[in-house]
Amino acid sequence: MTTARVRDPARKERILSAAADLVARRGFTAVSMEDIGEAVGITASAIYRHYDSKNAVLVAMFDRVVDKLLSEGQAIAAAGIAPQEALARLVDGQIEFVLTDREVAQVYFREIAQVPEADRRRLRRNQRLYVEEWVLLLTELRPGLDDAGARALVHAAIGVNYVVSGALIGATYLLAWKILGMFIVEPTTLAIAHGLLMITLWSYAIFGNSAVLSGTMRASGAVAWPTAINIASIWAVEVPVAFILMQHLGLSGIWIGYPAAFCAGLAAQTIYYKAAWKGRRFERLV
Repeated sequence: MTTARVRDPARKERILSAAADLVARRGFTAVSMEDIGEAVGITASAIYRHYDSKNAVLVAMFDRVVDKLLSEGQAIAAAGIAPQEALARLVDGQIEFVLTDREVAQVYFREIAQVPEADRRRLRRNQRLYVEEWVLLLTELRPGLDDAGARALVHAAIGVNYVVSGALIGATYLLAWKILGMFIVEPTTLAIAHGLLMITLWSYAIFGNSAVLSGTMRASGAVAWPTAINIASIWAVEVPVAFILMQHLGLSGIWIGYPAAFCAGLAAQTIYYKAAWKGRRFERLV
């Protein structure tokens, strides 16, 4: 009597997480199924039991986050809560996505062209459905705002940082050697500069998100804590991380301090936003 093999339900998640991390750091074309398998601790052939190609891994990675955002948005809309509270929950969900799936967000903007056309259309259709949940709430809260205006506001709120910075970061990844070659001609120095740029480049999207969140809170008059968080992310995270990793990784360790500080800063700004700023009362100045 043979026993049917039971697949590890968590393995697919580990595969997607490892793929997101590798592709975010190296780029889609530079990552193989063997690389993903090694990161998970399995063989490449084991990955093919779940996904029939590297493109299928990429599609599943994007499907997971887009479907999650859409289902959470639809659940919030169906909960019957006040529009203000529903909109606040959508904002919280978007912030959580940025914090927990930042590698996927980075990969999405840089590698969406690698996805087959049919899957790309489906992903964008689900994105539009998610945006519509925001639009419906905005038009409830601001009756004078038409659907087109509300949709423009939502796209600006959700995507302006990641669309603009993502496009610039993606272009820089693709053209890094040529861009650096305009300023550096010595091959060894050029290789060092390229390696350091690859360490930090992705994290500027995180830095942009943190700057938007911090700027929004400071513009409301809450200046002290967001500013203190920005300073603390440098002295309590960037400098110590750079000093410690320098002992083991040399110059690369110093540069890792930048993304570490950006991620820590965004996390701290988000905690302050949720725990303190969001509950404050504000009066219009004009």
